[in-house]
Formats: sequence, C-alpha cells, structure tokens
Amino acid sequence: MCSLADIWKYIKERSIQPPEKPDKILEQLARARLMPEKIRLFSPWGPRYNRRSPRIAETDPEIATLREIRGILDRCRESGYNIDLLLMPADAYGTEINSLSQDFVREYFKWLEEQAYKEVGEVKVKLWSAIRDEQRRRYDSLSRAIDQNFNEWIKEGEYRNAVGVAKVFSPGNAEQSARRYCRERVVEGIIISEVYDPIK
Repeated sequence: MCSLADIWKYIKERSIQPPEKPDKILEQLARARLMPEKIRLFSPWGPRYNRRSPRIAETDPEIATLREIRGILDRCRESGYNIDLLLMPADAYGTEINSLSQDFVREYFKWLEEQAYKEVGEVKVKLWSAIRDEQRRRYDSLSRAIDQNFNEWIKEGEYRNAVGVAKVFSPGNAEQSARRYCRERVVEGIIISEVYDPIK
C-alpha cells in the first residue's frame, strides 16, 4: 500500500494543471485513510467540437483518456482508497452556449457513457443539465448574483479569453456568449462543490 505522500506525488505528476485547493485534497486523502469514507473525484467532460460524427471509435482520443482515468483510479484503489468518480458531461455548454445540435450532443454523450462504463468500470455519469435542474433554485440565485456583479465574480482575463473562444462558435454574439459561459462555469463550480465536495 502506498503512503499518503506517494499518492499525492502521483496526483501531482499526473496533473495537467496544478491540483486545485491542494490543502483540501491532502485533508480528504488523509481523512479517507483514517476513516471508512469514499473520496469523490470529479471530471467535467466537454462536448465534441471538431468531429462530424458523435460516435466514439476505438482509436479516438476519448478512449485513451478514459483508459488513463482507469489507470489513476486503479492506482488510488491499490493504495487503499475507496474511490467514487463522477463524470459530468457538460451538455448545456455545447447546446446553449456554443450552439451545437442537441441531437449531436445527446448522441455523443450517450456514446461517452457507454465507453466510460466499458473502459473505467465503476463510474457515475450525470449531465450538467440534470444536476442544474436538480439544483434549480440555487442555480437561479447564483446566476442572478453573478449577472448583477459580473466584474466581481469573473476576472477580466478569463472573460477576454472566453470572448476569443466565443468568436469561433458565436461570431455574431461573442460577448454575450462569453458572459454566459463565464457565469455558467462559476455557478457550476459552486454547485458541484456544495453538492458533491469532490476532488476536481
């Protein structure tokens, strides 16, 4: 069995970006080692933007990513951790913000869910739109608060980056699309933390 230091080193080495809230992650890892409680890992998953088909083939990068996730979960479980993975397809981002076809997004995430069960095994797959509907009052309240004080919630650099991306997907409506994206990200982050308290 790996030590807490070993598993933390493994997480840091495998992370593309620095782990978010490292003190909290270490606290969760230590608590889970001492008490019989699950650690929930959370991974949002964006829709497919650069392919014509929603079907996932064996050679697509999604399969490699799912296998990498499986490897991380196996390593954590071998280290004595009871892991619960929540994979969240970000369907509303594709359809509502970036104007992708609802049928395409729905079909893609259906394929993703099938492949996630096949490649990862134990995983919970739940659409952002479903989580949002379950938390509608909180979602609406946070959305209003952000709309009323946008600059206090969203950093200028984040907004400008979002505008740059929005120009690709919504060239005639980039600023409004970017505001909506930024608001959705903040609200999603708060709700996911409150409801699931995961390691992201």
